[in-house]
Amino acid sequence: MLRLEYPSYDEFAEKLKKEALYKPKDVWEAANDFLVKNRNDTELVFPRHLSRNEQFLTATVEKKLQPKHQGDDRDKTRAEYWDSFWRYYPTVKGMIVISRPGFDSKHVTALIHISKVTGHGGGGSILILKRVDGGWQLQDYDRDLEHFWTSETA
Repeated sequence: MLRLEYPSYDEFAEKLKKEALYKPKDVWEAANDFLVKNRNDTELVFPRHLSRNEQFLTATVEKKLQPKHQGDDRDKTRAEYWDSFWRYYPTVKGMIVISRPGFDSKHVTALIHISKVTGHGGGGSILILKRVDGGWQLQDYDRDLEHFWTSETA
């Protein structure tokens, strides 16, 4: 499941659906595909070895880092998660989270979410990409909508 600094995936999904109603049909289709694909966890497999400065946080490790108890105090739960994260990855400065892409029915428009998270802040954006001459080009991005988050300490 896509991890966001938002109360729940369902609330994020409802807001994105409402926002997509005012977008062109291809973006609306890509947003709906995006929401279906990112509801559940997916392990990404990359064919190349990473440099020593790059590491993957797998879903298995991420689940281990989650606090054992989920209380009502979101700030305390978040702090416990990041304490575990820094113990597991003591040399990293944060993480970049990239969603699975959602596509329109013609596979010419894609929508992804990308965010930078440090434990002390961060920010996220929805990117809208268009297939042009066999490659993907950034068409638009949205960081100002209500459901995307940012922090001054990022």
